[in-house]
Amino acid sequence: MEILDVWAPLTAPRPMSRFAVKLDSSEATETSYVGRCSHDGNKLPATIIPSRGCAIVYWNNLAHVKFDYEFLVGPGYCWTPVSNGTLPTNAVSAGQTKEDGELLYIAKAKHKDKTLLGAVRANQQRFSLWHEDNQIEWDNYEILTRACSDLWLPTDVENLPTGAVLAGHDNDGFATYVARAMHKGIMSPAKFLPQKRAAFIASDGQEVLKTEIEVLVGSNYMWQKPQKKDEVPSNAVFAGRARDGQPLCVGRTYLRGNDIPGLISFERQCIIVPYQGRGLSIISYELLVKQGADGL
Repeated sequence: MEILDVWAPLTAPRPMSRFAVKLDSSEATETSYVGRCSHDGNKLPATIIPSRGCAIVYWNNLAHVKFDYEFLVGPGYCWTPVSNGTLPTNAVSAGQTKEDGELLYIAKAKHKDKTLLGAVRANQQRFSLWHEDNQIEWDNYEILTRACSDLWLPTDVENLPTGAVLAGHDNDGFATYVARAMHKGIMSPAKFLPQKRAAFIASDGQEVLKTEIEVLVGSNYMWQKPQKKDEVPSNAVFAGRARDGQPLCVGRTYLRGNDIPGLISFERQCIIVPYQGRGLSIISYELLVKQGADGL
């Protein structure tokens, strides 16, 4: 199941979400974010500047100030260098033009002490912006791309895919694996015990049995203690997204001889796990991250 890009609406002066994708501005006094907004029927990449309560878009040789915009919800993105106008296949589109429906991809480049964000088309050789009454062009720039996605294989509780990611063991000594399952329209982290032919998620304070699941497979995964419990690491593994676009990150905790994978709640600064018929909230946990991933 593919996890699509999520653009969340934001009308100034509401605060930015902790999950918003940052634009690496070199200005020390303010942080800017990747956004998009409508202008003359076009859906354009935008630089959101929370300290000013607005977003900036560049179109038709002008900079336009916008107060209604959307921000891109992370993690799972990275900036990829581009040269000779060849865009990566995993480039992120902010939208399209009104005139011909051509996709507009999100690009950035340095100019003096600023990072500027704008749109490029698939057949465009150079990235250009009209900034401070000058046309600026770059042969080499960066394009926003989706980071290498995790591989989740559909299966049932009687089959364990090769290369499944181990979460640990239960107090009977049986292996527990990282999985996810659909529940009420949301793909949520799950614990999978193939030797017991069972998988569970936590929902509304209950442990819910699942028979159709997807199992995480691959290498270079590791468990680590969170540095800050209210921040999402750039290389965190997430099983899906909540209805508001927030990532549902995978974690694990140790409880009474059991290694239990579950859902990280960054707002509550805890992990929610299925255990003995209940969905428990526990403050001590580890995050599942992918080594070598360079997301945002």
